Amino acid sequence: MPPAGFWTKRRSTMKRSDAAITEDGFLGNRIRLRQPADGYRAAIDPVLLAAAVSVSNGDSVLDAGAGTGAAAVCLAARVPSFRIAALEIQPALAGLARENAAINGFEDRLTVHQGDVMETGTLFPVEEMAMLAKSAGVMFHTDAVQAVGKLPISLKDGAIDMLSLSGHKLHAPKGIGVLYLRRNTRFRPLLRGGHQERGRRAGTENTASIVALGKACEMALEHMDYEKTFVRTLRDRLEQGILAAVPNCFVTGDPGNRLPNTANIAFEYIEGEAILLLLNKLGIAASSGSACTSGSLEPSHVMRAMGIPFTAAHGTVRFSLSRYNSMQEIERVIEAVPPIVAQLRKLSPYWGEDGPSESPEKAFAPAFA
Repeated sequence: MPPAGFWTKRRSTMKRSDAAITEDGFLGNRIRLRQPADGYRAAIDPVLLAAAVSVSNGDSVLDAGAGTGAAAVCLAARVPSFRIAALEIQPALAGLARENAAINGFEDRLTVHQGDVMETGTLFPVEEMAMLAKSAGVMFHTDAVQAVGKLPISLKDGAIDMLSLSGHKLHAPKGIGVLYLRRNTRFRPLLRGGHQERGRRAGTENTASIVALGKACEMALEHMDYEKTFVRTLRDRLEQGILAAVPNCFVTGDPGNRLPNTANIAFEYIEGEAILLLLNKLGIAASSGSACTSGSLEPSHVMRAMGIPFTAAHGTVRFSLSRYNSMQEIERVIEAVPPIVAQLRKLSPYWGEDGPSESPEKAFAPAFA
């Protein structure tokens, strides 16, 4: 069983019957996204890709999620009776009026995937959007994988009906996650066959990882102020150091409204994957986007939706910090990045001796642009 306090109101607003244990946050999203088969409505993103899906009986789903995994699930479910539409990207706060209008056009279900959070750390007004959905009688789901453990989240008094989280994002083992369900929320399980989790998910429960997730949540709550202060200081120093030493690079996302641990930096005229390989040789771990986009050779759909130029979209690198990082490690990364970027730009056909070559944007001319 989880440690005392994990499922109680003292440590969490969740009760044992309000949650279903999953392998990770994506499976929680996948379970939620399956609902349109029952005549619910599904969808895909308030800041990146929002899809409205209509089924033959007239019910539909508005999904405001940005994650590639969730998008793939929605697109894979596309059949002749489904309709998928995309909304233009807008700043999170400025887009609330647009979301209100969109929500009022649908009746059953809305899901918000903080996809931009996955890659840039930018935060969206999820609670405000949940209230808009509630006022329109729409059920609301949010993918909070990146936010849980770093920001205070109250489910008791808010309007969120469903929430997904992954343990590995707050130092619990990989392969454990939670799908929070508000009491009396209609739910159809993805996996059937047993009575575990009150019939919500069949299969033997991973008790050891459940306990570890509970403990990780307790520790995250204890260290949340540290995350918002010292870890933010580490991130700011990392960004300042790299921007000062490397020309033609910039931080993506909203600098004043994002997670304290995430830095996404775009290096123009080179490939992010190449940067990662050279960083890895030095024992430095980073990523070129969210786990959902790993393995793809195309630039992140998040960067493309944000309007990041193709000269930079290919060269984005995400640094994710935690309370276990130190200032010495940050200084080591700042020292390592400039020579790596310089080495790669020497090999780039878009970079000359004195800087970018003439009209590099035309030389890119990607087929998917």
